[in-house]
Amino acid sequence: DAGGLSRLQPNTIGFAALVHRGGGQSESGVGGIRRDLDYALKVTATSVPEHLQCGICHSVVKNAMLVPWDVEGRTVCEGCIRDGLAQNAFRCPLTGMDGVSPDDVLPNHGLRKAADLFINDVMGKMEVIVQQLEADEEQEREKQAAEAAANQILNVGVEEDKSAVLTKKALTQQKKGIQPD
Repeated sequence: DAGGLSRLQPNTIGFAALVHRGGGQSESGVGGIRRDLDYALKVTATSVPEHLQCGICHSVVKNAMLVPWDVEGRTVCEGCIRDGLAQNAFRCPLTGMDGVSPDDVLPNHGLRKAADLFINDVMGKMEVIVQQLEADEEQEREKQAAEAAANQILNVGVEEDKSAVLTKKALTQQKKGIQPD
C-alpha cells in the first residue's frame, strides 16, 4: 500500500497524438497575430469547399482518406476515422457500418494535395491582408507623429511669443520703476 497516494505520470501517448494532429500550438504567430487556418478563413471571408471537408469533423481534411464502404464517396481525416473506429468498437462514425477496420481506409493523395494548395492559398491571402493592415497602422503612426511634431512647433512658437511679451512688459515696468510680478 502506498498510503493512498497516487503517482502522476505524463500521458506520452496522448501528447504524441496531439502533436501528430498539429494541436498544442499557439494561436498567434510573430507579433501576436494569429496564423491559424480558422482565423485565416474568417479574415479572408473564405469558406471551405465541400469536397475538401472531412465528413466527420467538417474542417479542411487532414491526411485525406477514402472510406471504401461509404457509398457517397466522402473523404475523412485520417485521425478522425481511425479515432472514431477505435472509440466506437469498429463501427464507422461516418456511415454507421459495423465491423470495419482502420486498415481498410485508403489514402487520397490527390485530395491531400488539393487541401494543401487550398490552405496555402488562404494563408497567402491572409498574409497580404495582414501586411496591408500593418502598413496602414504604420502610416497612421507616422501621421500622428507628424501632427504631434507640428503641434510641438506651434506650442514652442506660442511660448516664445509669451516670453517676448513678458519681457517687454518687464522692461516697461522697469523703466517706470515698478516691481515685476
